[in-house]
Amino acid sequence: MSTKPASDIAGAGSDPVGGTTIVVGASSGLGRGIAAAMAQAGAPVVAVALTASGLEGIPNGGAAIRLEVADATDPTVAADFLDRYEPGVVILVADANPGPATAAGEGLFSLLGQDSNLQPSG
Repeated sequence: MSTKPASDIAGAGSDPVGGTTIVVGASSGLGRGIAAAMAQAGAPVVAVALTASGLEGIPNGGAAIRLEVADATDPTVAADFLDRYEPGVVILVADANPGPATAAGEGLFSLLGQDSNLQPSG
């Protein structure tokens, strides 16, 4: 796995959000559409899904999309992504959060909540 920020990917265009955008839940529907739209707008994007097949064929409009197959509810994965990509924006889509049944200290959503006022809803 590369340790370069997504902004260093060849072909990255003008960055409309001021940093890498991580889209967790990018395998289908809204998450896939957001990842494609952000890339088409020129943002370096890290598209995260649980399976590689879910990431196949994401249109990127010539911009940079890095594909990551991972479980972002795993705190070690979440911490690695935040450290490695230093995102300007993190977008969590649909079932891409730990949900109300898991401990508040787990996953990407909770790690983000430590640095902001974000809290899981539910």
